[in-house]
Amino acid sequence: MQKLLTAAPSQQWSNNMTNYINKYIREVLSRNYSISVYDGEEWPVKKSTTYAEIKDAVWSVETGELRIRDECGDYIGTASYMIDNPDYDINDHTIDDNGIMEDLWHTAYNLEYMGV
Repeated sequence: MQKLLTAAPSQQWSNNMTNYINKYIREVLSRNYSISVYDGEEWPVKKSTTYAEIKDAVWSVETGELRIRDECGDYIGTASYMIDNPDYDINDHTIDDNGIMEDLWHTAYNLEYMGV
């Protein structure tokens, strides 16, 4: 069973880590993609385009997966996240033929860490 988080993200993790996962979610949604959140046991959020709903599900557990779909509902890829990872919140992702998942990761990274 996943460990549930009891404190607000800002109380447990650095601002960079908090902002990175949030910027990743926003970047996915800005492209008109949807996100399903897997919390290790179930999918509490399926094909959502609502930032608050996705963010709440992500921050409810320490680790999970984000399944990304395009505006037509076609599967793009999956990103694994680990909230307390000292390096990056998104710690792995699938590789798709179009490079979309890699681009999502780099775009959110550049927004957060490089100030681009």
